Amino acid sequence: MDIPPAMMMAPLAIFGLLLRDGSPAKQFIAAGAIDPEHARKPRSIGVTSDREVTDAMRRGELVSMGDGRYWVHLGRHRRRRLIMWGFVLGVWTTAAVVMLVVWLRTHL
Repeated sequence: MDIPPAMMMAPLAIFGLLLRDGSPAKQFIAAGAIDPEHARKPRSIGVTSDREVTDAMRRGELVSMGDGRYWVHLGRHRRRRLIMWGFVLGVWTTAAVVMLVVWLRTHL
């Protein structure tokens, strides 16, 4: 039994979706808003989605100054990215092992 190409491509599509960072943190970092002294308003750097800002704030990536300005907590942002990459690597490794086991069972 051969593994269908779609079955091999599905994990890659999932990885692509996971790696797409919808967080506005990148835009804040690019604008230099990485500490309270350099906090910026989302609209001033092109972030138009209030939901994305709220989600990033809830995750602890963005810290509110209380006056509509925010800055990126780099430690939390990096930790979140590291956890995400660890999850992706774990899923990829599991998928590769499963495909190898299936291939070995059908060819040996």
